[in-house]
Amino acid sequence: MTRFRRVPHGRRGWLLLEAMVALSIVVILFAGVQGAIASAGLASRAAASRAQCADLARSVLGAIELGLATPETVHERVVDWPSEAPWTDPDERLGAFDESAATDVGLRIEVETEPIVRGVTLVTVRVVDPATRGGNATLSQAIVTGSAGRR
Repeated sequence: MTRFRRVPHGRRGWLLLEAMVALSIVVILFAGVQGAIASAGLASRAAASRAQCADLARSVLGAIELGLATPETVHERVVDWPSEAPWTDPDERLGAFDESAATDVGLRIEVETEPIVRGVTLVTVRVVDPATRGGNATLSQAIVTGSAGRR
């Protein structure tokens, strides 16, 4: 038979107190780790949004530089089209297009132009993602406009 040692009267309760202190330290550490993980997730989403905005700004500048778009024709809102184009008449691909299938991504495009010298314009494209903090990109590029420099 096992005999338990008696704990002196003054030591009673210390084990419980030590366990509570250790548990509270562990809880505080877990709360700190959880906060770090949450802020890392927010930073990751903001970085992904900045990368998407920068990619879109580069695409818009490239389209303007190639003459595929003008600063006036760039749309302010960005939409996502489904993988299958929603043609209203599948036999006539140049027919009416169902624009209701597009979903708004939430990004906004702002284009500013400033003439530098004759035939050269500074084009600044700013893409803003209002849903995330810091999710925006601003790119500027000098672009040859009109017939100057083009063959």
